[in-house]
Amino acid sequence: MTNLIVRLLSVLGSSASLLSLIFVFHPSGEAFSAIEGILIGFGVVLTAVAVFMDIRDFVSHRPKAFKTKKQIRDYMYHWIDGGGKVCIFSNDLSWVDDDSEMIDMLRRKAEKNELSICIPEMIPIAETLKANGATILTYAPLKVVPQSRFTIINCGRLDSQVAVGRRMDGVHVIEEFGAGDHPVFAVASDLVEIVTRYSQTRRTS
Repeated sequence: MTNLIVRLLSVLGSSASLLSLIFVFHPSGEAFSAIEGILIGFGVVLTAVAVFMDIRDFVSHRPKAFKTKKQIRDYMYHWIDGGGKVCIFSNDLSWVDDDSEMIDMLRRKAEKNELSICIPEMIPIAETLKANGATILTYAPLKVVPQSRFTIINCGRLDSQVAVGRRMDGVHVIEEFGAGDHPVFAVASDLVEIVTRYSQTRRTS
């Protein structure tokens, strides 16, 4: 919220500075000309559009809080299902469980070569998805279990995004970041690339 307020104040301040130039150079006591009126109106409209876009961007990207497992499951289902090529970085895919609808959706992704999964070691659900065409990347020999939990959608595209989950104040919070919007996206992409290259090196050694 603080960032939004700062951005809005910045937009309003810039607009006010530009509009004030008209009043500075306008002769005192004289009516505004048609051109000056158009410029003022145009400036007000542009300011309103900028404020609207900032508020819309804040609302669409603000952290999402989930209190129940079903809420998390529903979010993940829709995030992955409509996300083109997907890469899931997880510990054990615990949010999949025995959810047949979720498994069927992941299978469809795998069959279309749109699913990659990074997990510490192979587990039954990963085996099943691998048989359907998913790329499974494991790193058990590293003896490291990263705290990171995220899912990248539209991998390899300009509109790719990452959803990062974490616990905060007793609720599960998920934040979304687009490519180039925040360093978190770059860190997530780098982590996937490292695991991918490590997995490839193990297969060729």
